[in-house]
Amino acid sequence: MPLRGAFTALLLLMSAPTTGFAAVPSPTNVHVTCHNLRTTVSWDYDRQQPPTRFTVEVNGSDGTQENETTELEFDLSPFVWASKERYLGLHYVTVRAVQGGRLRSLPVKSKTFSFSDERQAYTVCALDFPPVNVAAEDSATSVTFQNPFHFYKELKQADKRDDAFFEFNVTVDQVDYKSLCSLTQAICRYDVPFSDGAERCVTLKGWLNPGNRIEYVGFRKSDLICPSAPTGGHVVTLAVLLSVLFLTVSVLTVSICAVKAWRLKPTHPDALDFPGPLLGEHHMKFNNVPREEISPVTVTRVGPEDGMVRGDGPGTDKDSADDSERTLCVVGVEAEQEQGEAMGHYDRPHALREEDMGNGDMVDCYCER
Repeated sequence: MPLRGAFTALLLLMSAPTTGFAAVPSPTNVHVTCHNLRTTVSWDYDRQQPPTRFTVEVNGSDGTQENETTELEFDLSPFVWASKERYLGLHYVTVRAVQGGRLRSLPVKSKTFSFSDERQAYTVCALDFPPVNVAAEDSATSVTFQNPFHFYKELKQADKRDDAFFEFNVTVDQVDYKSLCSLTQAICRYDVPFSDGAERCVTLKGWLNPGNRIEYVGFRKSDLICPSAPTGGHVVTLAVLLSVLFLTVSVLTVSICAVKAWRLKPTHPDALDFPGPLLGEHHMKFNNVPREEISPVTVTRVGPEDGMVRGDGPGTDKDSADDSERTLCVVGVEAEQEQGEAMGHYDRPHALREEDMGNGDMVDCYCER
């Protein structure tokens, strides 16, 4: 019988449907982390061949939602912050590996988590304070920050009642000062009284209540925050210094431009100066060109029958020996000087006529009449 039973069990295992869980390994190390408002679930998986997908199922007090991914993590924030009931609820996540569209692994479950201090969750998530400003005044220190209902868009989108509020503690030297900030207040403020010489640094911790005064969303304790240095006097001083600097730079710029303009003043040669009147021979500086004495030219008629040239005296045999050497005009400076005539030859009447140079050679002559 033992052998028969073992054989029967083997047959049953071999005949199991292909949709069984044994063929697909399950994910491992499934855990949820929350950093401020971002909540994610991640897992480990060694075998991703053949290609593997994962189904992520969120289970909680406000319902269930299933998603699918090929990554090894999934963002749960859209689900958590969809409503007040979601972020105050208690949740856990199950993850399965899927291969081939039919084969699924056994589900692996995460630890529980919640943003509510009242839930008995394994992981209680908390939020960070908005930026806090601490300013030292005469008799107190003012602590201001933006209301978390207005600072976080996820809280704006979630359903909330008008009587929701934010409660916070301001701690100074281990002394707590409590205060409330309503939903309608954009800025939360608290003035901490201080005595002279006392430390003015503070730490803050807070809780957000949606209006039921039962469940709270916790805020992490802030670091030690000290007053910033007074800026009023520094701003005035800086403004004065900037004004003086601007004026100094302006004066220097104008001075430099004036000096450059003076140095680059256009000059001209001395020859272009006009010391005398605009008209006359001293209109511009120049050297007078001396006049050259031009000797007048005397032009006389020489006839073929004369055999001499009219001038200072009668012609000689040498002058008339060769008719080809006869000249039509003779320059006679001395003859003109002897005659002493006031009128120059160029001013006397002239006429164009033909003259016989001898041997029938005729030339045109522009001679005195």
